[in-house]
Amino acid sequence: MNRSAIKSIYNPHQKKETLGETNFPKRRNERIEYPLVKVFRLVFILFCIVGIELPISPKRRKNRFPRTHGRNVRVHRILSCCRKCPKYFVLIIFFVIVTEMVWDIINLEDKRTAATYILLVVLTLILLISIHKSRRAMFRMTQMLSKVFKSFPSYNLNLVRYLSHALLVFSVTVSVYLAIVFNFHSTSLTHTQKRKFCENNEVTVFLNLQSYCFVTFQTVGCLIHAVGSILFSLFSVFYSLVCILIQILLSHLLNEINKANSTEELHKPLFLFAIVSKVMNCVEDSFSSSVFLETVMSMVGIFRAGYILAFLSSIRLDYLPQLFFGIVGFVHQLLIIISASIANEKAALTIKSLSCRIPESETDLRFKLRRISGEHKSLSVWKIYVLDRSLVVTSVGTLLTYGMLIGTIGKVS
Repeated sequence: MNRSAIKSIYNPHQKKETLGETNFPKRRNERIEYPLVKVFRLVFILFCIVGIELPISPKRRKNRFPRTHGRNVRVHRILSCCRKCPKYFVLIIFFVIVTEMVWDIINLEDKRTAATYILLVVLTLILLISIHKSRRAMFRMTQMLSKVFKSFPSYNLNLVRYLSHALLVFSVTVSVYLAIVFNFHSTSLTHTQKRKFCENNEVTVFLNLQSYCFVTFQTVGCLIHAVGSILFSLFSVFYSLVCILIQILLSHLLNEINKANSTEELHKPLFLFAIVSKVMNCVEDSFSSSVFLETVMSMVGIFRAGYILAFLSSIRLDYLPQLFFGIVGFVHQLLIIISASIANEKAALTIKSLSCRIPESETDLRFKLRRISGEHKSLSVWKIYVLDRSLVVTSVGTLLTYGMLIGTIGKVS
């Protein structure tokens, strides 16, 4: 067997039947098949930075071409290890910061603040693990959405792409800056007690590492705040971006359904809606628990910011990051709730429009519609509460009611 025949066996994308001619696809041509990768590219890259490796292009098979050079194998292994380094680095940081938080609860006087911090760190770690488990579903959703968007080639997604990137860059930049300010320029009682412990500890005095010990604690705290802020912003932007794309597709499908003059013209909208319904089912199955964690974390941040404004007589510079995180949490919570609720409304309206436009005589189409609507899942908060617009008022009212009750505990009139 000649060399061209061997290459044809290892090339799954070969279109020609002859073994003598082999056309290897270029990587740029592979990405054209998935145009929405350009919309999600910045999100995917930042996910890789925080330890969640996502495929930016279609996954290439390991044995796609025969490996005859040992140098290529070594380079491939080195690149694979480099891609996994952020994940292990982030896990080590989380382990160190959880150990430090446990020490804070045991030794510091302000145990409520330490308990709040360790709760947020644990929730962030659980959010990271849940997103990491669903990383394949992210790229699978972009593939299905790209398949539907091919039916609407005239639509331009540049506006959605630029707005999402601008929001993401702004929130990540300011969050990282405030994490640095909070950890390296804080004058709170907790930081003062940690500094005294590092300076008077027998181990650090014996090794002459008093200053390095406290700087290490500050650096680890800064990194964990930065990773948590980036992860929090990334997931909310990704989830809302998927919901916005679903809204755009459903709006186009509704226009096609309303313009349909015959039953034959309803076959294509029904087929495309089946794909969009699968995307929503995938979002619900993979990320409903992450939405719950994100909502809890944002409400904790909002409560913390409201407590500072309402019950503290003097506001120091140390409270500025907490106030900002509360505002950012509220904005991202609004993004998730509003985008998901509109997507649910559009999906319900599409099902209703299809059921009204398909006549009773078309039993096959009506059977397909009943099957799709029966398998369809609305976006929810961990399958506890279906996301709708009233959740915004409900969450704010819950914070006001129970926030005042909790804030007045221990107060003497």
